Amino acid sequence: MGTFIDTITGTKKENITDIWDIIIAEKFTNAMLLPSTLHDLLENQDAITKHCYKLHSITTGRQLVGSHLTQIIGKSTYKLCMLYGTTEVREMCFIELTTEMEVGYVGPFLPGYEVKIIGEKGETLNRGQVGEILVRSPRMLKSYRNAPELNETSFADGGWYRTGTIGNITTDGKLFVKGKSTDIIKRGSVKVLTSVVETTTNKLPGVRDVVVLSVPDIRLSDDVCACYLLERHAKTTESEMDRKCRETLGDNVLGSTPSYFLQFHSFPKLSNGKTDKALLKKKAMERLIFQ
Repeated sequence: MGTFIDTITGTKKENITDIWDIIIAEKFTNAMLLPSTLHDLLENQDAITKHCYKLHSITTGRQLVGSHLTQIIGKSTYKLCMLYGTTEVREMCFIELTTEMEVGYVGPFLPGYEVKIIGEKGETLNRGQVGEILVRSPRMLKSYRNAPELNETSFADGGWYRTGTIGNITTDGKLFVKGKSTDIIKRGSVKVLTSVVETTTNKLPGVRDVVVLSVPDIRLSDDVCACYLLERHAKTTESEMDRKCRETLGDNVLGSTPSYFLQFHSFPKLSNGKTDKALLKKKAMERLIFQ
């Protein structure tokens, strides 16, 4: 027997203690929670841990999982696992996460799945090269009903499904997910993956959350802006963030370091609890005009 919580309720951070109360009342041992919910659990540990209740395991997915979320192991759960897949291809990878996790690695393939990486012209790329992830399996969706245009853009020759996700397969056969193809910012001749930048900046001291956006630039057409929230009492400055990013991501010419860092006190939200990136981008551009 299981219990389901509707998306709107489950994604509102103010409901996290109510959700945990349900878990305790029903004596659940396992739960499937979004990464955003894990973040809310960590932010409310004082209220959560006072019950001294731990799940045997939490399974997460649907979004890239940052290494900071593994802090929940030993606090709210004994094990943290991740499923990777889509509605169309179902679950294709599974892994138990630890504090030594490799960010982006989604685990070994389940039986019956083939994966390849293609470039912009549809060519199959060698191992190590970054491109779009394609999947083929007897278990996956064969076509969308009464949607010829969607089928045309979603499926490639040979029965391959285009996930719309960017990643690479290492020389030892590990699949790493970097982000969605729509999350690429083309700054001049350099492609910047927003998920990679967000993962890096989220690890910086005092940073609570980061959203990386594309902003217009007269010379480059698009540039990179990091909007961030700080933990309470954190004193991290924009210049410190810029310096730390350059150590890992390179500069903002040939590397992936954002050209702009903007601190916010909160991010605007959609009805499902996710960040309203369109409104956040509008607010960021209004501030950048005066820089």
